[in-house]
Amino acid sequence: MPVTSTGRIFAALCFALATLALWRSWSDIDRGQVWRKESNYLERQRELGYQVVGRFGRRQWPAVVTDRVDGMDGVTFTAPTGRRHEYRGFHGMELKAVTFRPLLEQDRPFIVVLRRPAA
Repeated sequence: MPVTSTGRIFAALCFALATLALWRSWSDIDRGQVWRKESNYLERQRELGYQVVGRFGRRQWPAVVTDRVDGMDGVTFTAPTGRRHEYRGFHGMELKAVTFRPLLEQDRPFIVVLRRPAA
């Protein structure tokens, strides 16, 4: 069966969307990254389309990202105190709870929760 120009356009569009989704997830890797200041981290998150919706624990910078929990329309994670937290009702939003460990202090980890519209 011959491929029509409409079929080629559709295939190209699907490829472009898949590439965009892959790039968006690849450019949004957190684990292992070291951030000197909170302002640097938040600026990068704004560039990726995220907004802060919550913070847990005493924030000490510089810090390294040790964990990340992702969710769609909500996210569930355990705070540094050991208490479980759940963000729900963020319809059409990607959420992430990012855990940091301070580099210079023997302080507890802290968490920043962010959201952005789904791709």
